[in-house]
Amino acid sequence: MISLYTTASMYLFLFLMILFIYTNVKGYTDKNIAINNRTSRSQRIIIYLSHLMGFLIVFFQSLNLEVVFLYLQQVGFIVLFFFFYNRFYKDASRMLLNNIMYLQIISYMILTRLSFDTGAKQFNWSVLSGVITFLVPFILLHLEYIVFKIKWIYAIVGFILLVAVSFYGQEIYGAQNWIIIGEYSFQPSELVTIVFIFFVASMFRKDQSFKNVVLTSMVTLVYISILIYQKDLGIALIFFIIYMVMLYVATSNWLYFFGGLLGASIVSRIAYTHFYHVQRRVMAWLNPWAHISDQGFQIAHGLFAIGAGGWFGVGLGKGMPNRIPVVDSDMIFPAITEEFGAFFAIGLILIMLSIFFVGLKISRNCNSFFYMQIGVGISCAYAFRVFSIIGGSTKLIPLTGLTLPFVSYGGSSLFSSYLMIAVLQGILIINNRKIENSSGDINDKKEES
Repeated sequence: MISLYTTASMYLFLFLMILFIYTNVKGYTDKNIAINNRTSRSQRIIIYLSHLMGFLIVFFQSLNLEVVFLYLQQVGFIVLFFFFYNRFYKDASRMLLNNIMYLQIISYMILTRLSFDTGAKQFNWSVLSGVITFLVPFILLHLEYIVFKIKWIYAIVGFILLVAVSFYGQEIYGAQNWIIIGEYSFQPSELVTIVFIFFVASMFRKDQSFKNVVLTSMVTLVYISILIYQKDLGIALIFFIIYMVMLYVATSNWLYFFGGLLGASIVSRIAYTHFYHVQRRVMAWLNPWAHISDQGFQIAHGLFAIGAGGWFGVGLGKGMPNRIPVVDSDMIFPAITEEFGAFFAIGLILIMLSIFFVGLKISRNCNSFFYMQIGVGISCAYAFRVFSIIGGSTKLIPLTGLTLPFVSYGGSSLFSSYLMIAVLQGILIINNRKIENSSGDINDKKEES
């Protein structure tokens, strides 16, 4: 009976995802990046149904009552998260909220299926991240007059956090970028990514002169040099992409852009020459089959998993994703593809793309250049992270060691992802309220006249 239900669920999961994507397209508007209450309710029903289906499978396969309690806690968190966001931030984008929560329930299902302890820890990080970042739009609304004035504070805070890792951090998978406290580990560079975006936006807010570009580039170079020294090349690459995109948006100067690419090519060559773990990843990317017993083992088994899943998957809990090293973080995409299928994985990519496009539209509709820059930086950071992990796990590009936002296991990654979305929501709320106030002033003047 359980096997029959698991097999049927493969098609039900896909059907619900198609409906979710359809409601995304249907509810997409150019004006305010919003969806109406009816469409939002439809998406949330899909989230609850998918979540329930997945945990029924996990429970019946494990017969572990702790799975039931974990499921109920997750439902409570999702309900409260939606309720309070709708109550306190009426101008927030329901589409963003629904999309990130859909990714979260996929994460809950696959991680709990892989390991109950891992799934429980991920949920704890979700609650902590959701509660803390819930305050971000409120802070941006009430401290808007100061957030763009403290550019050097951003630079100093980011520098201190990165340098602290050099003294107190521990090396994991070849990179010294983790601070470990008890059972939990934290990656400060994830938080510094957002601090760095605020720094660049504040530097270019009113001054795009060559002198200011050189000054901002020097700070960026210091950040990237520290990350390269710590062998955290994945995050270093994200910093570079963020800066190049924000620099081009601020100056519209292609010379800066192509000059940066040339410099990155030189640095990449140096990194390949001096870092053995980078050489291993490149060799695994070029020919994982020739190194299947060593550095190619991870990517080869990831590809095996994707192939085994076919178009519709083998069913949740019926695959063998645990044979893939670091499956809960670096290689979560092959695990999902094996059990949910390639069609489902493509739908997951479309949902992630919708988050990226919503972020860009929020940026485009911004009246403030400062917030527009931040929105572009966050959107590009999110998109490149998605591209790098999916591209790395499918052999499109070498593995970078990054995580899939809202899906992979990792507390610091999840917290920074929530923080990015919270900043986008804050930007949208600020912009909408400014439009409402300006419209109100215009209407008042018309009435007076």
